[in-house]
Amino acid sequence: PFAVEISAAALALMDLHAHLMYTEVIGLLGGSYDAEAGLVRVDVAFPCNSTSTTTECEMDPASEVDARRVFALQGRHVVGWFHSHPTFDAMPSVRDIHNQHAYQALCRRASDSVEPFIGVIVSPPGANTCAYGVSDISVFYVVPDGSGSPDGMPYQLPYAVTSRNEVPSDAVDAMAQLVERHAGMEHRVDLARRFRRSEAMTALEKLVISMRSHWDDSVHQKWDDLVSLQLRPLLQRHYCRSGSGSGSHSEQVTAAPTAHEPGSDTE
Repeated sequence: PFAVEISAAALALMDLHAHLMYTEVIGLLGGSYDAEAGLVRVDVAFPCNSTSTTTECEMDPASEVDARRVFALQGRHVVGWFHSHPTFDAMPSVRDIHNQHAYQALCRRASDSVEPFIGVIVSPPGANTCAYGVSDISVFYVVPDGSGSPDGMPYQLPYAVTSRNEVPSDAVDAMAQLVERHAGMEHRVDLARRFRRSEAMTALEKLVISMRSHWDDSVHQKWDDLVSLQLRPLLQRHYCRSGSGSGSHSEQVTAAPTAHEPGSDTE
């Protein structure tokens, strides 16, 4: 239905948010729709509060109002939503499809019936097609399938990453605020644990690798410096409960909530 562009800063913030909690996280995407070019542009991500489990997530209404207000002040519109799949792949569930269909209906343009609203799923476990340590991030849209299904069928949309060669001055500040906001939450991740039991890499090391992947090589040194100075100390202080997170491979001390099998109808 349209092309999609997502800024590196938005991808990195969604990626960080997805790594902080054992439960699903959720948020809105701000940007614009260019009808002439047939293009949805995502400039920023706004992490929202939620009521969630490992397989189900509902956005807090007050948080959604805050996001829309911030976007309006920035001259942006809501062009999508994102949420995480903490324990399985980035494919939309039945519930995701239903939510996406409802959002699209609310955003339908009277002039041409286009519904410029996308869904993004972030899966920290990644996929076989992803580079080592990199999260799987997919974009989807719902289209009628001709079978009479009320919500239609999901269609995966390709997307281009923009602004990869410049780190916005406020990007890391927004990430630091997000880290501190979740620091006291019950189901926050223990980033000092091994990401997989069969590997030595910690969840913190995996997170750093994944966020770094969204940026161009030309800004990797700047990005690494910002992470070392502003993000890593906060993550080690608040999320590394079983070790330092900088080489410690201790087992986690707080168990994650029980996850359902992929494809569960509860989501």
